[in-house]
Amino acid sequence: MTAPLAYDDSAEGDIAVALIRIKAGEPSERQGALFFNFGGPGASPVNFLPDTAYLWSSASKDDPLDGDKRRLADRYDLVAVIPRGLAGGTWYGCQPVAPTGIDGNDLSIYRNNAAWRIFVDDAAARASACADRLMPYLGTLDHVHDMERARMALGETRMNFFGVSYGARVGALYAAAYPMRTGRMVLDSSMNFTATFEEQFDETPRERHEQFMLRALIPAVSDVRYGLGTDPDAVLRHFMRMPGKARQAWGPLISKPATLSAALVMASRAVSDDEVTVDFMRQHIDSRPFSIHTAVNRYIRTAAVSLIDALEADAPAEIIRRPVYYAVICGDTPWHRTLPALRERARGWATSFPTSTGESIDAGLVCHHWEPSSRRQPRLPGREDAPSFLMVHAAFDSATPLALARKAFVASPRASMVVADGMAGHGIFGASATPCVEHSVGHFLLTGELPAERETHCAYEPRKPQQHSGRADEPDLDERRKVLLQRLRHS
Repeated sequence: MTAPLAYDDSAEGDIAVALIRIKAGEPSERQGALFFNFGGPGASPVNFLPDTAYLWSSASKDDPLDGDKRRLADRYDLVAVIPRGLAGGTWYGCQPVAPTGIDGNDLSIYRNNAAWRIFVDDAAARASACADRLMPYLGTLDHVHDMERARMALGETRMNFFGVSYGARVGALYAAAYPMRTGRMVLDSSMNFTATFEEQFDETPRERHEQFMLRALIPAVSDVRYGLGTDPDAVLRHFMRMPGKARQAWGPLISKPATLSAALVMASRAVSDDEVTVDFMRQHIDSRPFSIHTAVNRYIRTAAVSLIDALEADAPAEIIRRPVYYAVICGDTPWHRTLPALRERARGWATSFPTSTGESIDAGLVCHHWEPSSRRQPRLPGREDAPSFLMVHAAFDSATPLALARKAFVASPRASMVVADGMAGHGIFGASATPCVEHSVGHFLLTGELPAERETHCAYEPRKPQQHSGRADEPDLDERRKVLLQRLRHS
C-alpha cells in the first residue's frame, strides 16, 4: 500500500509499505483478522508468518493442546504489515560499514584502549553510512500508523494483535494511539514497553547475569560431581579467563551446570584465541573424562559436543536487518550517555556482569553517533484507558528478561500475565505443552476472555515429539517449529 512518508506532514512524499496476508481457512467461520509483529526491530514477518500459519492450520481441531490454534487459522486472516525499509516496500538501502580489526564486538571481552577506539570508530562509521532521507521515518510510531492504515484498507473493525518481543512495544503503542480500535491483544515475551530503548539495554545485562548465576553457576558449585569446586567467585574468575573466541561463542549458550562445566574444561588448556579450534576441542573431549560420575560425565560430554557444534556452525541467516534496527532503536527514544560514560559502563559491566555480551554498549555507541531525530515516539503511558490484554512469558528469557516485562505489566493495571515457571525461551506460544500458556492465549484470542487471575503461573511442560506414520506427505511439524523458534530467538 502507499502511505505518507510523514503522517504529521513534517515531510512531503509517499512510501510503499508491504503486507503479508494468509486468509482464514474456513471463510464461513471468519471472525476477522489477527495482525502480527514478530520482533526486532528490523525483522520481517515474511520469515515468521508462513511457518506460524502452517503449524496452526496443520493442527487437529480435536487436539487438546493445539486445537485452538487450528480454530484461529480457520477463523482469522493472519496479517502482518512489513515494517518500513524492509524488502517488499520502499527499501532503506544504507550499507553499514563492517567491523574491522577485532573478531567480534563484545566489549566485555576486548577491553583495552586500542579495542575501544576500534569500537567507537566502527559505530561512528555505521551511523554515518545510514544517514539517509528515509531514516527519520522508520520508527515504531510510523509503523503503528501504517498498521492502522492497513486495518482500514482491509475493512477490519478492530486491531486484533499478536506481538513478540519488540512487537509488544508495537502493540502497546498502537493501543495508546488507537485505544478505541484496539481489539484482542497478546504480548509474548514482551520487552519493557514503558521504558526507553536505552533503559531496556541498561537493565538487561544484570538480569541475564542473574539468570546465569541462578541456572548454571550456583547449581554447578552446589554439586561436587561437576568438579568445579564450591567457590562461586573462583568459578566466575575462571569463566572470565576463558579465551575471547570461546567466551563470545559459548557465553550466551551457558544456561545449565553441565554446559558451564564443559565450557570451562574445554577452554582450560587454551592460552590464546588461536588455540581454540574445533580440532583442539574434539581432541580435548576424547582425551579425558569430564567427571568420575557416569551420568554427570554423560551430561557434560553431550554439552561439550553441542558447544563444538556452535563453533562449527555457520552464522545464522540475518533475521534482523541492522539499518532498520538502528533507525528504530536510535530514533524512537533518546540516548543520553556520552562516550566517557559508555566507556565507564563497559568497564563496570565487564566486572559486575561478566556473562553479559557487548550488545548494550554497542547499541549505545551507534546511537550516540546517530543523527538526532526530532520525531521521537511519545513515552508510553500506563495504558490505563486501553482495553485489557494478555502477556505471556517464560520464567527464564535471556532476550527479554521477565523482570523487565514485569515492569510493563505493573504499569498496565488492565493487563493479565501468564508465566511458564522453569521455562527458558523467547516467543513461547506454541513452543511447549505448558497448559496455562497454550490454553490462555488461544482461548483469549478466540473469545476475548482473560484468565480468572491477574497473574497466573504453571510449570513448564516440554512438547512431545511428533509421532510419524512414515507417509511421504506427512507434514514435519517438529522441524518447522524448530526453525520458527530459532528465528524468534534471533529476533
